[in-house]
Amino acid sequence: MVVIDDECTEKNSSIVNEGNFRELLKFRVNSGDDILKEHLKEAAENATYISPMTQNQLIECCGEVVRQKIFAKIEISKLYSISFDETTDLSHKSQMTLLVRFIDGTVIRDYFLGFNDLHDLNYGTDSVSEPTLTGEVIGKSVLTILVEDQRLNPLHCVGIGTDGCSVMSSILKGAVVEIQKVCVNSVWSPCYNHALNLTLSKTSQVQAIRNCMGTIGEVVNFFIYPKRNHVLRQHLGHQLVSLCETRWVERHDSILVFLEGLESIITALEIIVDWNDRATTTKASSLLTSITTCEFIVALHTLADVFHTQSF
Repeated sequence: MVVIDDECTEKNSSIVNEGNFRELLKFRVNSGDDILKEHLKEAAENATYISPMTQNQLIECCGEVVRQKIFAKIEISKLYSISFDETTDLSHKSQMTLLVRFIDGTVIRDYFLGFNDLHDLNYGTDSVSEPTLTGEVIGKSVLTILVEDQRLNPLHCVGIGTDGCSVMSSILKGAVVEIQKVCVNSVWSPCYNHALNLTLSKTSQVQAIRNCMGTIGEVVNFFIYPKRNHVLRQHLGHQLVSLCETRWVERHDSILVFLEGLESIITALEIIVDWNDRATTTKASSLLTSITTCEFIVALHTLADVFHTQSF
């Protein structure tokens, strides 16, 4: 039972943190829902339907109703495509995200079908088998969800969208190949943003570009310290944006901010060069020399143009 007001029974006074769900119930009751109030006050302990287990069951029921409505629309549309990816979440579970795409009348629909724990899906409570998530295992998991569980016609699947990693794209044991054995009409469409990301990573071997990226990273790190950051803010008005270590597409903001604030950054470094702190002034002088060379400025403008193209 949830504590609604002072009129509730004493046996509920032990609840300290009632959580979002119970607080929403209290809010609903205090807003004038007398039927809900009566239910929560008079219902038996095992019939209030607000326990954590019941909440999860209700969420699962709602999710199943939504999924059934989605699959009903797919049956009408007939043709569909799928998109999926696998990653490890914060609870260290290997989760697969699955989405479906189809035409609903004249509108293209993209629906999220859910997260699926691949280890539970393929190994369950089996403690003997080594839980290895190969492309074959991932592909069979997708087929299990779509074909066996949801009864979708595999012949109506016309597209498969994944990233370009070997687990997905291997022509021998990749997840896509495994799915195409059953969904024979499907065409694989790799993520073009992921492909472009990998292409940029490979083509970043140009010495001037590498030096430019390294210098930008050093300048950003240099201004992390409070005194230096205070001088930068006085002239630039804001902080610099750190370079993303993994996704090149997210480096565009960092490069653009650096390019637009180059004059202010130079001014801040020129001021710091005159400080008494020898280590700081030496580093500031070195960075000032690096970012005022012709090679650095040309590389910086080149990077800004390339990342601008990638961001669209």
